[in-house]
Amino acid sequence: MSIATAPTLARKLVKSTGYIRQQLHAASKAEQNRTPGATAERQRITATFARAADAAESATRQAERNAQDLDRASLILKGGITTRQPSPMANLCAYAARLGADGASLAPALDHLATRAAEAADRARSRLEDADDDLVATALLCGLTARLPEAGFDLKAPAVKGIRADYLAAMNRRTKP
Repeated sequence: MSIATAPTLARKLVKSTGYIRQQLHAASKAEQNRTPGATAERQRITATFARAADAAESATRQAERNAQDLDRASLILKGGITTRQPSPMANLCAYAARLGADGASLAPALDHLATRAAEAADRARSRLEDADDDLVATALLCGLTARLPEAGFDLKAPAVKGIRADYLAAMNRRTKP
């Protein structure tokens, strides 16, 4: 994972939500018309969105952990701590300190990497939080289209009425400035 992975995955996820909703509408309409393969297509689209959302969230958490690990490693080098550490990077720095490595020359590089990783994680987290209503609306549409066949594609059926109301509310929140 590079430093740019988390912001990139978050950006791609956020930018794809409109297209995913469009695809879900088309697949649901095809499923309603009993088109062969429409159910599998809707399930594929839903699974793709779920994987993308999980990957963006996971990459953001990993970037945050990497920033903390790099910061801890830098502090170990600056302080000359030689005891075993829980993270591989910090443990490697403690080993380098045991061997007598000059921490003053390596610590600024680790500080810089820690800062860049933290900034990348913040950018990704900010993008995901800013698009939260859009992501929620897309996730609700995934759930709604999955439940529609059970309800006979009746949007007023009790099985889908609540999900549809939540979806419409999320879409309204998404469009408000």
